[in-house]
Amino acid sequence: IGKTGTIVLVEKESKKSSSQWAGRTDGNKWVVFDKESARIKDFVCVQVDSTHGVALKGHIVIPVNLSGQEAYHAAA
Repeated sequence: IGKTGTIVLVEKESKKSSSQWAGRTDGNKWVVFDKESARIKDFVCVQVDSTHGVALKGHIVIPVNLSGQEAYHAAA
């Protein structure tokens, strides 16, 4: 908890909140965080703030660019 720099692949909308995404770390742990401007299939850097059951909760710190293209999409 409090760890900054956890890379997460955005996979789907959270089951409990339409304003949050759910994604997995490279260690296959679920992380839930506010959507902001991230989209499904984006990689984001998340700071883990708490745990909730088997999932982690956090917030986006920065987008991650792994493909050479813009990783964080501007809001439409």
